Amino acid sequence: MAVREMQLGKGTIAYKGESKEYYDGKRGLWQRYGRRSFVAFLAISGLIFVFASVTTPAVGRVAAVAPNSTASAVVATVVLPDGHQGDVLMPVGTTWVAGDAITVSVLPLGRMVYGNDAEQARLVGLLFLVGAGMMVTWGVRQDRRRRTVGER
Repeated sequence: MAVREMQLGKGTIAYKGESKEYYDGKRGLWQRYGRRSFVAFLAISGLIFVFASVTTPAVGRVAAVAPNSTASAVVATVVLPDGHQGDVLMPVGTTWVAGDAITVSVLPLGRMVYGNDAEQARLVGLLFLVGAGMMVTWGVRQDRRRRTVGER
């Protein structure tokens, strides 16, 4: 019968004298690193969304429309008034003809996307950042609380 390390304690046959603090320290170490990595993931994701929300909406003209490999979208070449040109993946729901006016969002690195969803991206990014901040605050509080309880 396999006995996991965390199941050992006073009163068991395989107890070798490890203290409760030893196991609590090991568990706390994994909890801290797991919490920190999840906070880093939330913060990086939030920053990416906030960075992507810094878009410039522009009205351009459709230069050409080509079918995509999927049946649910078409690729349209859009030319902006300043001469910037890019391919945009658009839904098939409406018929796109060369010369149609279309609203696109120009992302910070020059990529264009259909529509203007900057507010939604900003909201999601801020929610991720607030979640990361709350986790940091809660972790600091819990670490202080454990430290003061252990010192008593």
